[in-house]
Amino acid sequence: GKENVDWNTSESLCKAKGLQLASLENAKENDLVSAFVVKRAPVSPSDFVHVCLGGSDKKSEGKWYWVDSN
Repeated sequence: GKENVDWNTSESLCKAKGLQLASLENAKENDLVSAFVVKRAPVSPSDFVHVCLGGSDKKSEGKWYWVDSN
């Protein structure tokens, strides 16, 4: 089954596998990821999809950055 995890857990799971959360560099990449998520969204309107990307403001609330330094 699928497991729901928070952003910090998602980041840790990626790092443990030698990966990192995705960072989007431009509008085209954002559109591609958005289309990918929409195609896989649940049919029921009461369900929703969580997607963790590599943007964070955990160093300073409200100041966003990509975790890969882009």
